[in-house]
Amino acid sequence: MRACILGGGFGGLYCALSLHRRLKKSAQVHITLVEPRDRFNFTPLLYELLTQELAPWEIAPAYQDLLKHTAVDLRQDWAEHIDLDQQRVTLRHGEPLAYDYLVVALGSQMRPPTTPGSQTHTLPFNTLADAEQLERRLASLDHLPKVQVVVAGAGPSGVELACKLSDRLGSRGQITVVDRRGEILRSYPERIQRAAARALAQRGVEVYL
Repeated sequence: MRACILGGGFGGLYCALSLHRRLKKSAQVHITLVEPRDRFNFTPLLYELLTQELAPWEIAPAYQDLLKHTAVDLRQDWAEHIDLDQQRVTLRHGEPLAYDYLVVALGSQMRPPTTPGSQTHTLPFNTLADAEQLERRLASLDHLPKVQVVVAGAGPSGVELACKLSDRLGSRGQITVVDRRGEILRSYPERIQRAAARALAQRGVEVYL
């Protein structure tokens, strides 16, 4: 049996490891994970990089390390085409992969902001590279007595980012959260919203809804 998994995010990596655990005693099983990046991106922990609570390697461990003691074959490549009739995946650089079972776990991408000027005058925060870029930007402002930061969005990411930025900058930071939807954590229960509002208020974060 040949299992081909496209995408090494949470879903793809978990699928590859689960298949290995369940089928590792079978010599007839070959599991291939196709992922262009060399490191897994543990997105929920990106915020800890700003306060230096975790190191980059803890947030983005190498796939080679995560798969070291498994029989999963890692192909660091891009899937260009899927032929469902021939059960074959065409890769950008490597040889095509034949499969018996195919898992498509390519994840999602953040929708580009549509506010005028946002794509040229804002910093995204979704990957390790984004977090490192923000870290470098903050480090370049270390000489300033006051640092103003505006976080667009009062969802889970925006709230946690605002809190971590406040923790990082301390009294030097003037953090503002803006959101057009009128609520903090809009889709969450009221008690969670209240807790988030308290966390922001305790840090002196201004919120404009």
